[in-house]
Amino acid sequence: MKQIEYEHYLFQWKRGSINYGVFTTCPKIAKILRRRKDSVEFKDITFPLKFKGNRFWLFTLTYSTYQSARKSINRLLDKHSYRRLEYNRVNDEYQSISYTNCTLKNGSEVANAS
Repeated sequence: MKQIEYEHYLFQWKRGSINYGVFTTCPKIAKILRRRKDSVEFKDITFPLKFKGNRFWLFTLTYSTYQSARKSINRLLDKHSYRRLEYNRVNDEYQSISYTNCTLKNGSEVANAS
């Protein structure tokens, strides 16, 4: 069985700023973020070796507070059955890493990484 890993990150570009970065490897989440009026998508990103050719998207979004940014992204992740954002002290950002189990018989289903 092949497992696909989806990663989502939320970080503040500059401490105290209202601009937040959102990084995702999920095309559905990227499509929704792209439709937001205040979103700016970065294009022509060079993929790090770690991703082995996997696609990812990076956006800048505007929120009044870190709490409102987290709530908004968590609602989006909940809607698509991904794990909620958790704080990562090492990188000073919030992250959500989920796995999709793909089988020929059942199609695919999202499984929360615990």
